[in-house]
Amino acid sequence: MAAADPIGGHFMNETVKSVPAPMLTTFAALALCGVAPLLLWSMGPSNQQSNPLVAITAIIIVSGAKFSLVLGYRDRRLNEMVVWLFVYLFLGVAPFVQVMTGYPATTPGMDSGFALRAATIILIGCLALIIGLGLGDPRVEATSHAPHSRPVHRRNTYVLTVITLLLAAYYASQVGFSTLFAARSDLSSAQSDSLGGPFGALIVAGAKMGLLVAFVALAILWRQCARAGQPRPILMTSIVLLVLIALVNPVGNARYIFGTVALAVLGVLGLYATVRRFRAVAIGALAGMVVVFPILDTFRRTLDATVELQSPLESLTTADFDAFAQLMNTIKYVESQGITWGNQLLGVVLFWVPRDMWSAKPLDTGTLLAEYQGYQFRNLSAPLWAEFYINLGWVGLILGMVAFGYVIRVLDRRSEAMLSLYGTPGVAAAIIPFYLLIVLRGSLLQAMTNLLIILVASWFVTRPAMVRASTSIRRPRGAYDLTR
Repeated sequence: MAAADPIGGHFMNETVKSVPAPMLTTFAALALCGVAPLLLWSMGPSNQQSNPLVAITAIIIVSGAKFSLVLGYRDRRLNEMVVWLFVYLFLGVAPFVQVMTGYPATTPGMDSGFALRAATIILIGCLALIIGLGLGDPRVEATSHAPHSRPVHRRNTYVLTVITLLLAAYYASQVGFSTLFAARSDLSSAQSDSLGGPFGALIVAGAKMGLLVAFVALAILWRQCARAGQPRPILMTSIVLLVLIALVNPVGNARYIFGTVALAVLGVLGLYATVRRFRAVAIGALAGMVVVFPILDTFRRTLDATVELQSPLESLTTADFDAFAQLMNTIKYVESQGITWGNQLLGVVLFWVPRDMWSAKPLDTGTLLAEYQGYQFRNLSAPLWAEFYINLGWVGLILGMVAFGYVIRVLDRRSEAMLSLYGTPGVAAAIIPFYLLIVLRGSLLQAMTNLLIILVASWFVTRPAMVRASTSIRRPRGAYDLTR
């Protein structure tokens, strides 16, 4: 009898998972690529707007088809789902509505003459992204960097928990405990007054995102303790969850941050444990971004506001969906000032350097574009397409999106391996997918502080186990031995 081939078995399993469920994929594609564009075109575009609307319709069809395929796959591609969700709504449907009815009030005086070029940049970027997603051989990954279990290190998890709880206490003492539940503008003002500057931003990120990583690690540690017959850290996990809810409540925090925390907590508790649940989350996220997401901004400036429901078309013209307008501003900037030759990217890489020490430190791209346009409101987005284009033009766009697509696919393969084994993604994999919305919407510079905390803290609690050099048998320490 021939021996089993684990590599071939892994490859065959990948092949089976890559064949989408035909009925679900077809139904979703008909709705997203057929019905939705027809409804949008029924608004009656004028002849002057027809060319950019045709290109934007192509974006809707491409992203809708890819989102439908992700729904149909038998593996859970969390990151790719978020990417195509963003493209479909923020760079497809919303721009179509805006070209027809008007751009967000935060980006006044838009020149629609740049709409066709912006749509072309998005389309080419999506094609490069698809190429990147297709790179990598599952057979090779099975033997080299294939996803594998990275157990949580118990001692490091406890150390991180103590540090982040202390940071949370310091953060609350600086802004005031009652202010944590105040309107978002009041909390932001308190943070600026007491924790201004880059180190203050690290404290805020460490308190919120660090505490989130600690909770996810503790939840995974529960499963490891259960399998090893060890006591579970019930009290510590409960304390961390309560403090996390207080710090990142939906009233005082940005919706993207609250959404990242909420979905990461639910994810590690089993929200994506089955393919059916994953599909429900994907469909719910698509609808929620248009219907629920604007409602969460009701108490941004005052707690006395009343909840007002908006029609989906009205929601798509708000400042939340300014990505396409900012891409148009990017084209206008490059046409006038030229590309920055990586200067904006340098600011992202060296985001941790205080501006006092680097007077020429680049502004985040959203603010740079707002200042160039003379906008009074400057806290605007800069989608990833704009970031690549303003740095290195077409070359930066294509190479950047190919690389981004490849990274997304690798992360999804590793996340799926953990989900298949344990019903929950890894520590970073439970958090990054929905934080990816912040990265995609931009600006990158604004997203880097939280992302750094997530990555470093996740590495710390799942770092590779050390080995004992004094023993002939190399035995993992810490992460595998729950008594440590």
